[in-house]
Amino acid sequence: MIPLLGRYKTENAERYHLTPLALRSKSGLEFGRWVSRLADAKRMQQLTHGPAFSDNRGNVVDPRWIEMEILDRFRAIQEKTTGVIKPDVQVYEEFGISRSFRRGATTEARNQQVPESDINLMNRWRNFEKAGGKRPRMRMEDHYSDISLMIPSLLRFSKAL
Repeated sequence: MIPLLGRYKTENAERYHLTPLALRSKSGLEFGRWVSRLADAKRMQQLTHGPAFSDNRGNVVDPRWIEMEILDRFRAIQEKTTGVIKPDVQVYEEFGISRSFRRGATTEARNQQVPESDINLMNRWRNFEKAGGKRPRMRMEDHYSDISLMIPSLLRFSKAL
């Protein structure tokens, strides 16, 4: 369970948001290992509060810097390996952290035949994006669902990747 504390989208107060992730996906992605490494790194920096991706003082790192670091690694993978990222793909033009991970995860979940209801449940953020900064209209079952009881449905998404 990945707990996030903060103010998101149209909220006007800080709240905890819980995102269940499988420890390991079908393809071998080890979410649990990487989350543990991130937590260990933050502890080593003596940063127990604040954003996950921050500098040594706990200030949020500019997402553009993170994006360039990731894209540089994608480009290196493209140059050094075959079959992972096709040679004709323009990495810096076609990828971006604002969309690629969500798009890739959703696409792979669909490829793995994760039920659309599970994909929509995991991607609840779309309701907020479509609302254009206003409070989204959500189905009653979304308002009254308890995250701790939805874990099996939410885990199906990340397990399938």
